[in-house]
Amino acid sequence: MKNSAPNPEEWDIIPNDELVHLEAYACVLPQDDSHWRDLVNYSILRVIQGYIIEDPEFSKMFAGWFGEQGVSPYPEAILQDYFQGILDSKERIPTTAF
Repeated sequence: MKNSAPNPEEWDIIPNDELVHLEAYACVLPQDDSHWRDLVNYSILRVIQGYIIEDPEFSKMFAGWFGEQGVSPYPEAILQDYFQGILDSKERIPTTAF
């Protein structure tokens, strides 16, 4: 929204280096289907991991949303730290296909 506004320099979306609030999101999944749940969880973690290791595919996707010219610009250092914390708190992502 900021970048498409007539005067984007007048917008201050998020204060520098400060989270305003934390929101939790969830996917609704079928009950007792751990295989599907694991696939969804590992897919989300793989996207986050791709961003952390600067995989070009995922870096481009995140830049489109959160980069300086993205839909919702956000400081890269904060995203890196936040996503690294998520990865550190989860199991190792399996390297085998589902």
